[in-house]
Amino acid sequence: MTRQSNTTAIIQLSKEKSEKTRIRVEKTISEMALKKEKINFNFVSQKGMF
Repeated sequence: MTRQSNTTAIIQLSKEKSEKTRIRVEKTISEMALKKEKINFNFVSQKGMF
């Protein structure tokens, strides 16, 4: 494995992790909104265990 292909793999994994986190955050916010819960950064991170 070359340095370039290793860097490409790391970048791809980072993008996948970011996308999965974004999906979890959106799901958590939607659930909180349906329950009419207070939504802010701290509450979302606690609910979603980010």
